[in-house]
Amino acid sequence: FVGSFSAIGFLGLGHDSPQHRVNSILVALSVFAGAMAWWVFVTTLATRFRGRLSDRLLRLLNHGTAVALGLFGTGAVAAALFE
Repeated sequence: FVGSFSAIGFLGLGHDSPQHRVNSILVALSVFAGAMAWWVFVTTLATRFRGRLSDRLLRLLNHGTAVALGLFGTGAVAAALFE
C-alpha cells in the first residue's frame, strides 16, 4: 500500500473539504475490497487443494515460505539501515 500511495501521492486525501473526505473513504473502501478479494482467493485455493497435498510437500512449502519471508525481512532491515 505504501508503494501504491507513494506512486499516486496523498493529494486529495484528508479532511480539508468534502471531496477530500470522499477520496479518503474511497481509498479505505478500495483497501478493504482488495483485502477481501485476496482472502476469498486464498480460501478458495485452500479449499480446492485440501487433501491433495502430501505432508512432505506441505513441509517443503512451509520451509520455503519461511526462508522467503526471512530473506525479505532481512532485506528490508538492511535497506532501512543503509539508507
